[in-house]
Amino acid sequence: MTGGAGGIGQVCAVALAGAGAQVIVGDLVPHRQDVAGSDGSSILSVVVDVSDETSVAHMVKEVEGRFGRLDILVNNAALLEGATRRPFHELSVGEWDRMMAVNARGTFLCARAA
Repeated sequence: MTGGAGGIGQVCAVALAGAGAQVIVGDLVPHRQDVAGSDGSSILSVVVDVSDETSVAHMVKEVEGRFGRLDILVNNAALLEGATRRPFHELSVGEWDRMMAVNARGTFLCARAA
């Protein structure tokens, strides 16, 4: 799961692990902690920049190395540059490019690697 270190992604990761899934949380910020449940479920953390092809390949290799295969990809990583409400025309080209790198290219790169 990308973007799972906080917010909706973290809630989903915990819910999936609670249902018995082995979950790897990929995020720029490591998940608060690796968690192993008594039922065999776990949440493991890997640092990934979804906008970077090499970083995404590393994440998928980490999943395969730990679990042998990847069954489900949850593309949850997203970025709203600045995270403040303001008129669209006030976004800089740099802010726009970073959002598109994470929100569009990141989704593509993760799906392709998976």
